[in-house]
Amino acid sequence: MRQALQLLAGAMSAGCVIPYIRDIFRGTTRPHRVSWFAFALLSSLAAAVQFRDGLAAGAMLTAGAAIGFTTVFLLSLEYGTGGATIGQRLQLVATTAAAIAWLLTQDAELALVLIIVIEVLAIVPTVRKAYNAPTSETTSTWIIDGLSGVIAALTAVQFTEAIYPIHHVLVNATVVAAIAAGNSSRDRDWAAVPRTPG
Repeated sequence: MRQALQLLAGAMSAGCVIPYIRDIFRGTTRPHRVSWFAFALLSSLAAAVQFRDGLAAGAMLTAGAAIGFTTVFLLSLEYGTGGATIGQRLQLVATTAAAIAWLLTQDAELALVLIIVIEVLAIVPTVRKAYNAPTSETTSTWIIDGLSGVIAALTAVQFTEAIYPIHHVLVNATVVAAIAAGNSSRDRDWAAVPRTPG
């Protein structure tokens, strides 16, 4: 049962990008290149490290994520936004450096700090975009991916195995909250606009 749930979590993390990719081709969703580069890089490295360390709950989740996130990143090169300014390029360099440091470290606590730093660096551009242009993100993708983290966390036997899935849930929840806040802000702005009686 535990293994089946781990496989389900991985499949959900890989499949969560299907509606996202659909919306990319529809022209409604525009992935942020900086974020998705980091997501693809991090999930690929995390899968390799967690398979190596025998952390199955996180490994299946990150392997699925690596497949889906890499696909979105490749599409973002043609259909996405971001990555053009000096600040965004510096962010790419910082994210890559942090990811390499995380891969090389043998200190479990330092590795956890680094993975949180990478996720924060990666998610900031998408959170900002989700708030400013909520319709440019596909909410269902972030919800499904967050649920995959919940399932993976529930299958963990030890706390260290649950850390990445829990963090995965929080990252996705942050984007969903930004989309909701952005939509709410737009609704308030629309309601405040004076309208001529018809």
